[in-house]
Amino acid sequence: MNLATDKWIPVLRRDGRQDEVSLNIAFTEGEDIADLAARPPERIALMRLLLCVAHAALDQSGKDPRPRDQDDWLACRDDLATKAGAYLKKWASAFELLDGDARFLQVQKLVPAVAKQRGKNRKSEAGGAEEDQGKLVDKLDIFLAAGTNTTLFDNAGGSERSFTAPRLAMMLLTFQSFSVSGPLGLALWNGVETLGKSPKNPGKTYTSHAVCASGNALHAFIRQPTLIETIHANLINYEDFAQHAGRSGSWGRPVWETMPAKPASVPALTRNYLGRLVPLCRAVRLDNNGRAMVLANGLDYPAFDEVFPEPSTTVVAVKDKGERKTLSAQADKALWRQLSAVTVLWRGGNVGGPLALRNVLDSDGFDLWVGGLIAAGNAKIVDTVESVFRHVPVELTTDTGQQRYNEGVKAASRVEFRLGGAVAKYRRLLKDETERGEGRKRGLKLKAKAAVHYWTAAENYIPKLLDLVRNFRAEVQKAWNDSLFTAALDAYDITCPHETARQMKAHVLGRGVLLRPDSEPDDETET
Repeated sequence: MNLATDKWIPVLRRDGRQDEVSLNIAFTEGEDIADLAARPPERIALMRLLLCVAHAALDQSGKDPRPRDQDDWLACRDDLATKAGAYLKKWASAFELLDGDARFLQVQKLVPAVAKQRGKNRKSEAGGAEEDQGKLVDKLDIFLAAGTNTTLFDNAGGSERSFTAPRLAMMLLTFQSFSVSGPLGLALWNGVETLGKSPKNPGKTYTSHAVCASGNALHAFIRQPTLIETIHANLINYEDFAQHAGRSGSWGRPVWETMPAKPASVPALTRNYLGRLVPLCRAVRLDNNGRAMVLANGLDYPAFDEVFPEPSTTVVAVKDKGERKTLSAQADKALWRQLSAVTVLWRGGNVGGPLALRNVLDSDGFDLWVGGLIAAGNAKIVDTVESVFRHVPVELTTDTGQQRYNEGVKAASRVEFRLGGAVAKYRRLLKDETERGEGRKRGLKLKAKAAVHYWTAAENYIPKLLDLVRNFRAEVQKAWNDSLFTAALDAYDITCPHETARQMKAHVLGRGVLLRPDSEPDDETET
């Protein structure tokens, strides 16, 4: 299979049909494709691949990073598809999945390096090698229960599975960008031991999170009506990148053009923009049937505090510490509550959202996709998150717009606090006020349930909050506040049963906590 010419990318056509396309078709028929049809980590990895191909195609000589500036970005739209098609034809051999020596995101001459240890016979050594090397290719799929992954997305862990070539291609691409930290087997890459060898266990290496998974980073991309427009909208120009990266990074070339012959032989590859877009975080070599593989640690990609932040991520300041960090995906925090941070423009400072936001400053508004992967501290994948924000006003990229949006989010938090007080009063009136043992657990569980319903319902009213950003008028602000109370009342009704006479009385009095004027204090302490 060849990723440049064979179909493997899941897409949604403009007529509503689901389809699979090759890299070449993604560009040449991009006007007929509405969007990618992939899960959050897959979408991020695919977008980065498409952007990498686009950048490389615009500058096939490798000497003139393009787009050069904002004017060049505007001009390159018309011939993007043609140049991408020519580039993919030129480099087609680098996109082979299972044939030939040079394969896409795989290293040549990769073999297991089994450490012989006393007290182990050959049979146990061989078995250990198989386990360490992740022989089954299902470990490449971060959604399956294989290796350290949980059964969150899959209940067939431990069974031998086969995958189609298109699925295998998607797994490999996503794994290189989103594999999480943990032990891997040691391998010989062209006779050289792979990186990260453990001093305590010579037969293993220890890895860090891959580039896109580091810090549970949220990634964001501008979304346009067609795929080719989406790719173009997310291209960044060299002038902006140079200001963004400073001396810590260079533009570079894609990994398939400069595939290293051994670990760390091309250190610049891990520090340049195009090299990091499609990383080689793990050393992988699939067998010719795509059923087994050798798997070990790949290249060492420095974190953003050593080089430049990934242009699709958001960097925020850490309060009272004078530090900065990547904005993280959080399972318990809806993405819309973080939208104002994502839309901060980089203006030569240390914080900001996606660099491509500069491409929409001349528009009235834009659609924005935001998503990411959440991994726990024990390097196990917990969940994925994503949201599409439609018709985001360009005013949200300004200080005034962000202030208005943040005030709206704070108003939502105040209503959530009041909802918690209403639930607490409901419990007290039902004589379930015990704040120890089972009573406390029931109370916390009930409040958490109400909060989940509330924030989910409030998300449906985001267009009204965005209207407030566009036009800060009293009636628009009232519409947003009324929507929040509607969401809170619905959450309260769902959470607090009101079937018996006793429940109905408690329900009505608890509901009064939500409806009372702000100036009127509650007569009981909220717990």
